[in-house]
Amino acid sequence: MDTQTNETHERLSLIAKVYDGFYQVKNFPTKEEVTEHYHKKYYQTNAGNYQQSYTKEEIEYHENFGKRFEVWVPDDAIAEKKTMLDVGCGEGFCMEHFRKAGYSVHGIDFSKDGMQRHNNHLIQFTSFGDVYQLLDEMIDSGQTFSVILLKHVLEHVLDPADLLRRLKRLVSPNGVVILVVPNDFSELQMKLLEEQKVTPFWIAPPEHLSYWNHDGLNRFLKENLWNVVNYTGDYPIDFDLMVEHTNYNQNPTVGKFSHLKRVRVTNLLCSKSPRECNEYFKILSRIGLGRELIYYIRPQ
Repeated sequence: MDTQTNETHERLSLIAKVYDGFYQVKNFPTKEEVTEHYHKKYYQTNAGNYQQSYTKEEIEYHENFGKRFEVWVPDDAIAEKKTMLDVGCGEGFCMEHFRKAGYSVHGIDFSKDGMQRHNNHLIQFTSFGDVYQLLDEMIDSGQTFSVILLKHVLEHVLDPADLLRRLKRLVSPNGVVILVVPNDFSELQMKLLEEQKVTPFWIAPPEHLSYWNHDGLNRFLKENLWNVVNYTGDYPIDFDLMVEHTNYNQNPTVGKFSHLKRVRVTNLLCSKSPRECNEYFKILSRIGLGRELIYYIRPQ
């Protein structure tokens, strides 16, 4: 058995299928282990996509997510107030865009390291510590928000359904939750896996504990009594895995070029229109492609 086959079997052995399009790790870490990882290691060691510094193009790319998210907020969600809660606000780029767009913003996260490095001025609007405890304190105080952003959080938590239940008590009437998760176990990924062009590199505990593709996420939201108001996707960087010279899973040294292309294409699209950029990626999301799933959801 070759090295690639070994890695594939090892990674797949870590997860179990809940149902088609929804997978979870077999052995969940403890709450204490998760807290320690994010408080002490996640930002400080450049885990995930977080970096010590960004180029000007990369900063624009991160800021464009905020533009894309905000431009599709339904009018009725902000008819009475413009408040935004960023759960897992990270480095604060999306929070900053909403603040500039006139929202009263508040963020929560385990660690202040990422924000301190990139948007230090937002610390005054942010609470740090146990995210669940902070959410419960907001619920107990009766706070609600017209927009709640949950960008790359749901795949990290021990109980994603429970987190969504909490958010139902925090989203205002007619408000909206913007949910962003990776598009994992997609049709393209499974095709590439079958053709042995990739290993299942997206299986990455202890960071990622749950995995959804387009169909799995729709079922998960329906079962947890959420309505999908709108949806879009993201740049399909995984298309580069289809040919050898850009396959960053087989040759990690080319990954920086795929990333740069993603940054530049997304920035170009957003410079024309963030709204039309969303429409462009929505088509890919509709057929289960694109690297991210971006959903606007409301409680039923």
